[in-house]
Amino acid sequence: MPIKTTAASAAVVLTYQTGAITMSKLTNYFRETSEEMRYKVTWPSLEELQKSAGLVLIGSLLFAAVVGLMDVIFNKGLDAFYNSFR
Repeated sequence: MPIKTTAASAAVVLTYQTGAITMSKLTNYFRETSEEMRYKVTWPSLEELQKSAGLVLIGSLLFAAVVGLMDVIFNKGLDAFYNSFR
């Protein structure tokens, strides 16, 4: 996390030094962002979050199984193909 924070801080300082933004605009941006995250964003409930995470986990495992099965099938097929030339 410190690397991201340092990079973000450096970007803000460089942008400020080049005159692209003023301090009041930057302060206003952070204030508006904070208010929007607090009052306008609809956050999921814990139950919705757990259901969504479960679906993502199941989908990821299913996708990994399909890709693994395809890998085994192609590996066997290519082995048979290469061995036919020996």
